[in-house]
Amino acid sequence: MNRTAILAASMLLSVAVAPVHSSAATKASPTATTPVSKNVPATNAIHAETKNATKSGAKADSISLSVAVADIPVYSFKQSRTLAGIPASLSHVGVSEMSRRRITTIKDFTSVVPNLYMPDFGSRLTSPIYIRGIGSKLNAPSVGLYVDGVPYYEKSTFDFDLSDVQSVEVLRGPQGTLYGRNTMGGIVNVFTRQPLSYKGTKVMLTGGSYQELGAAVSSYGAFTDNVGYGISARYGHHGGYFVNRYNGRRVDADDDVSASAKLRFRPDDRWDVTLFGNYQYSDQGGYPYAPYVDGRVMPVDYNAYSYYVRSLAVSGLSVNHTAPRFEMTASAGYQYFNDRQGLDQDFTPADDYYAIQRQHQHLASLEVRFRSRDNGSRYSWLAGASSFAQWLDKRVGMEMRDAHVEQNLPMPATQMMSYDTPSYGLAFFHQSVIDDIGLKGLSLVLGLRYDFEHSRMDYSMDVEMGALASHVSDFRHKLRFSEVMPKASLQYCWGNSSVYASVAEGYKAGGFNVSFDNDAERTYKPERSWNYEVGGRTSFLDGMLSGRIALFYIDWCSQQIQQPLADGIGTKLVNAGKSRSYGMEASVDVHPVRGLDINADWGFTRARFVDYFVSEGVDYSGNRVPFVPCHTLSASVDYTLACRRFLDRIVFSAQYNGVGSIYWNDANTVRQPFYGMLGARVSFQRGAFEVDVWGRNITATDYISYYFEALGGHFAQRGKPARFGVDIITRF
Repeated sequence: MNRTAILAASMLLSVAVAPVHSSAATKASPTATTPVSKNVPATNAIHAETKNATKSGAKADSISLSVAVADIPVYSFKQSRTLAGIPASLSHVGVSEMSRRRITTIKDFTSVVPNLYMPDFGSRLTSPIYIRGIGSKLNAPSVGLYVDGVPYYEKSTFDFDLSDVQSVEVLRGPQGTLYGRNTMGGIVNVFTRQPLSYKGTKVMLTGGSYQELGAAVSSYGAFTDNVGYGISARYGHHGGYFVNRYNGRRVDADDDVSASAKLRFRPDDRWDVTLFGNYQYSDQGGYPYAPYVDGRVMPVDYNAYSYYVRSLAVSGLSVNHTAPRFEMTASAGYQYFNDRQGLDQDFTPADDYYAIQRQHQHLASLEVRFRSRDNGSRYSWLAGASSFAQWLDKRVGMEMRDAHVEQNLPMPATQMMSYDTPSYGLAFFHQSVIDDIGLKGLSLVLGLRYDFEHSRMDYSMDVEMGALASHVSDFRHKLRFSEVMPKASLQYCWGNSSVYASVAEGYKAGGFNVSFDNDAERTYKPERSWNYEVGGRTSFLDGMLSGRIALFYIDWCSQQIQQPLADGIGTKLVNAGKSRSYGMEASVDVHPVRGLDINADWGFTRARFVDYFVSEGVDYSGNRVPFVPCHTLSASVDYTLACRRFLDRIVFSAQYNGVGSIYWNDANTVRQPFYGMLGARVSFQRGAFEVDVWGRNITATDYISYYFEALGGHFAQRGKPARFGVDIITRF
């Protein structure tokens, strides 16, 4: 019987389409050169007003802009569409909204984007994303993450700094016909600032409670009219939120540093080439896990220091060519990370088990796609191919210290496991859009994707006891998967409003378990789903009032479910029978008077096991799927007060985020009720200078951010406490 060291720790679019009062928001807007499809009304008001203000000599900081929700260009769709022209539930969070809510990592989008949830596992080792009940704690994610067109395939790379990001778009539901591997639950697309489209230098200093310190600088400029550059660097530190009673020290202190560089070359109107690279190093204490007894989280109290250290480097090249009748885009990416983890496995003062894990990943990806240009035709198309090759090596050592006695061993021993899992994949995709089919404004979208994936695992296990070492077992196994995924949508657009209906197949490939109880559990099968969705958007009074709603139903089989090993040390993935999820997303934006923006977003998901027979006498059919909140709620109010003396403006922002209820295990015996947190920010602005005073969870809400069971015990992690701080920002 094998053991492993891996424990469970293993935007909306609040498209606040309101007046924008930030130079960063206007400077960093995407370029206005993207054509808009027929029957989708659009303007380039933001870009036009910024351009005119620049010509007249006015400062961008003094510009107040508004634009209807339908006019916002959407880049995740990969075809020329604005928000009103997308037949899917989509959320877009711009740089101004991220600043007001102080969103600094992907995890901060929990509840801000309806039906998106990211549990906090206590370290960057794993950062799974759940959308509409679909997600994965172990192995490959079920939600795709792309940064500037480069895919991130490992959850150990999901938690990174967002300080230089321009916008984030979240598409809910399967996105296989436009995006790559395992986008069964949806896609999170991150877009960073682009040279030539954005110019300026920004410096930010941060200080806050729990010894939070930070410094960030970025500079964007141009060597010539056709060659632009961007560079940035950041350092962050906090002293930790939770104290270990065993030694009186904080267990989760964190230091990270990052740097990035970008070069953009536009020799003429036909060619656009961007080369970028970024690097992040983080050294994190973590895992503030404590026993969970009678519904209460006890103090953190374990003897062995636990940590997670990671180096992450990503580089990419994007080439865009515009021809008279089509556009070609090629995106190539390379990602490398290595990490090491040390983890007290028993989370008690006893020195029983300690795990050490190391990972190395190389990921190369390439996508080439062609799309038609808008030449007045009713028909538009997109076609392309993508591929990836990944090499992931993992080494796990389980140290049985004092536990060697209960394991009937004469002395402490270490169980060493090695997993080498190379994989590669190839996909072809196509999407067609036919406008005005029998009725002006009525469009049909048809998509198809073929995926092929090959993976292999080379596994070996050895036991070291003192100076002795013995080989226990090994195996080599190969898996091949292929799938054809269709998608169809029907949409009707009129004015600034639209309604749509869609159906799509979702798919996630199978894979290998890194821990298992028997040979039959070395692998698990793919999971598949059928997703049905209807929704609509509308906007009134020149964008003063807008709303969006979507209803969905998901029927999926062979769901990949995490289960503990028989001995409680480690976990495995198995396939449940059938599951269903249904729910809705609703959003409202109101701008009643100049400078006042009100936004509310709500997501509801009810995900249940329909057929999940575990063993004789254990049947979880009818239970709620764990790690899926029933509700996500977000409400925000922002008011900009114009000043005549000393300051240009004061911006008051308040946000309420709610999440729950969540079941933490398949048996539905442990539950986190609905909870809410209040955040606020006051921004004092004069010219290029800004001081922000902020607070997060200022109500000091007590909640559980993570729960798991191991070694026969129950453990949980508390959510982060109230925090306060100040950001000092200057732009020039």
